[in-house]
Amino acid sequence: MSVIVFCGLALLGGVVTVVLRTLRPDFAVWTGVMTAIVLFGVSVSSLAEVISSLEAISSKTGFSVYTSVILKTLGIGLLSQM
Repeated sequence: MSVIVFCGLALLGGVVTVVLRTLRPDFAVWTGVMTAIVLFGVSVSSLAEVISSLEAISSKTGFSVYTSVILKTLGIGLLSQM
């Protein structure tokens, strides 16, 4: 999925949530939660393609033993940066 489509979904979900907050605050919470779940699902599916290609490259080069260690280190680095 394109980054522009991803940002468009996030913007649309945010606008709908803000508009619903003035009209129906109880629906606004669920709209925000559903927007977050959809965006998380889209990002995880995109990440799965990257991980599978990384594993294919690592198996061809002989570094398949270190792939999980590299992914864990990358995840810890990204989380600690925030």
